[in-house]
Amino acid sequence: MTEPLETPRPEGEEPPVSLRKILQENPFLVKMLVFFFLMLFVPLVLAWKFDLFLVAN
Repeated sequence: MTEPLETPRPEGEEPPVSLRKILQENPFLVKMLVFFFLMLFVPLVLAWKFDLFLVAN
């Protein structure tokens, strides 16, 4: 017989909290993540579109 993949949880122990649940309960964290990705990718896309990368020869 094969072993179960997950070991049974002890009585009273809660399952791990998912990232989706954390983001649903923290709208400020969602806004921070959106801001972070915008600040990271918007300048990168603009530099790529207008060919503004500095390339050392």
